Amino acid sequence: MTNSKASKEPKNLLRKIYHWSLEEIKKPYADFFIAGFSFLEAIIIPIPTDPLLIARATAKPKRAFFTAFYITVTSLLGAMTGYFIGAFFWKSISPFIYTYIFSESTYMAVYNGLKDNVFLFVFLGAFSPLPFKVFSLAAGSMNLALLPFALGAFFGRGLRYFTLGALIYFFGDSIRDFIEKRLEAIFLVITVLVVSLLVLKIFFF
Repeated sequence: MTNSKASKEPKNLLRKIYHWSLEEIKKPYADFFIAGFSFLEAIIIPIPTDPLLIARATAKPKRAFFTAFYITVTSLLGAMTGYFIGAFFWKSISPFIYTYIFSESTYMAVYNGLKDNVFLFVFLGAFSPLPFKVFSLAAGSMNLALLPFALGAFFGRGLRYFTLGALIYFFGDSIRDFIEKRLEAIFLVITVLVVSLLVLKIFFF
């Protein structure tokens, strides 16, 4: 029973943080809050920014693209910060990261992927439901080329957030529940399509 309660505590804490965040975006400083949240989400926060974007864009659909834009920029800045943290402090912080943020096996999986193609793997990581902080910290710890990392992060996050912004802008509140319930599935399907198109281009064109 004790172990069961302990295992539920992180999930309960994340749920509380999530609901608290949804309340914060109703306040006058909402844009600054979401910008800061997306910045930290690319480094350490284990909750995706997407639900906050959906809620904010639904409340102000005419600003949906603007919201997607500044979240993309702040997420990129967060990814760059994560990159430099990984580059300079990985040996010191890795025990904490493996204990509280993500596992060593997750890091190694991303590590192996980044070795093959920095831009493509970062792009897919930025767009897919995978925790992007793994890619930021891992790329920095490997001292990979900064430009392809930054471009992959920018285009991946931009495509992800502008897809959501466009859906809210054109369909409004009527599509909110559909997106929130199937968010991961939507991005997973689009990621598979993107990968398939890239494979076709590489091998057949």
